[in-house]
Amino acid sequence: MALASPGAAQAALASNDERDSATVVTALPFTDTSSTIAATVNESDPPSNCFGLGGSIWYTFTAPADMDVLLDMAGSSVEAVVDVYKQNQESLEYMDCYHDLSDPQRPLRLHVTAGTTYYVAVRSWGGYTSGDATFNLRQAPPPLSNAVVAVQKGTVTRQGAVTLTGTITCDADAYAYFAVNGSQANRRFTAQGGQGVATPCSKAPTAWSVTFASQTGVSFVSGGMTANYSGDAYDNMIGHAAVFGSGNMRLTGTR
Repeated sequence: MALASPGAAQAALASNDERDSATVVTALPFTDTSSTIAATVNESDPPSNCFGLGGSIWYTFTAPADMDVLLDMAGSSVEAVVDVYKQNQESLEYMDCYHDLSDPQRPLRLHVTAGTTYYVAVRSWGGYTSGDATFNLRQAPPPLSNAVVAVQKGTVTRQGAVTLTGTITCDADAYAYFAVNGSQANRRFTAQGGQGVATPCSKAPTAWSVTFASQTGVSFVSGGMTANYSGDAYDNMIGHAAVFGSGNMRLTGTR
């Protein structure tokens, strides 16, 4: 039995209000907008795992091949919650959920299996609002898997301030956070210091620069230095790559 959401009496019922009449995703990429204002609650609907309450609208998708897909609600006028279920014989098996306000720039990435049917329920978060919900589904590109840092140049002032410049390259659009540290042995003592870098990265080399002084009381001077870097890079599709390495370089003195 379907029950109307409060305030829905004057609004038109969406054609995909019930799971049995779910809108079929026939090809990717796919985008559709439906209203949740008149969405009804069916007692047989599975519960939401992301605090989606009130009536639901439904989509269904049968995977044509094994692949990763990306799901988001960009363009919606309602704070939406999406729950994804997999058809398992006569029942639905919960897979994952997505709350568009928690990170609207980061879609939900799912692996789907050829020939398997999936159902997507769209509800308002907490049941507090209703409006137009835009459902987007597309095949995912390969996630980030590699990031390479190159330290290209190093200078040092008379006061011992070191500036290192270089580039970072990622095999997908991403954001990188890494620390660059320098170490220079000077007779019996060692100068050490470093600074963090936060920068976008892509397939095209992105320039970065850090400036730091020694934190050991021993100043950096012209000459050889070992540079080390370590950190991580992330894309918005849950791809991740470690950033690390080291190399010897020469600091050139500046005035």
